Amino acid sequence: MRYIVAFLALVFCDPVNAGYFGVGTGTATADFDTSGSADRVDDEDNYLKIFGGPSRDSNYGVEFGYISFGKYSAHFPQRDRTDQIRAKAITVAAVLNGELTQSLGGFLRLGLDYWSADYRSDAFVGIPASGSSQKSGSSPYIGAGIDFRLSEKTAIRLEYEKYKDIAKDFSVNLQFLTSAETAGSDIDLVGLSLVIDFGSSSEASSNREKKVIWRPESSTDQLNP
Repeated sequence: MRYIVAFLALVFCDPVNAGYFGVGTGTATADFDTSGSADRVDDEDNYLKIFGGPSRDSNYGVEFGYISFGKYSAHFPQRDRTDQIRAKAITVAAVLNGELTQSLGGFLRLGLDYWSADYRSDAFVGIPASGSSQKSGSSPYIGAGIDFRLSEKTAIRLEYEKYKDIAKDFSVNLQFLTSAETAGSDIDLVGLSLVIDFGSSSEASSNREKKVIWRPESSTDQLNP
């Protein structure tokens, strides 16, 4: 909950000026290093994210976000061990925006995430043994996507993001057994988001006119240089 409160405070700290807010979901795929010893790996889950920032009607901007990556697990036949990891993060990124037309645009994103993860391991060797731990850290992430503007205030965003080294160097002590460890994972996201603009619509329209990076010249412009 504290992550969501911090995010909302950042996005809505200046409600007078134009800005945007979005919510997205899709598929998250993890790449945890099991060194080939796992016989079952569940490395996909659905993610959920909320994000926002100052007006998108500028070529450069900053974006804040909160994301829940979901849950991932792996089973190891030795000691019948199952490891589970849940992760979430708050993010901040620099964003480069560009538009080809009034309704179609693209963006690039480069940022940092502050992640928090829960690691649990369960094993059975005659008797059950389990352990859990929590850890947090920071790592870089990148993203890119396309915006399809539906109206003056709304857009659909198709995007890809890659988060590096989530849950890196994690270990947990099992009862009666040695510790279990994970080297962390990169997590790839592919999904859709709904984006809603707020603030002055007239100012947003004026800014979008300036941001279009290509538009065919009219015949009148060609005849009257």
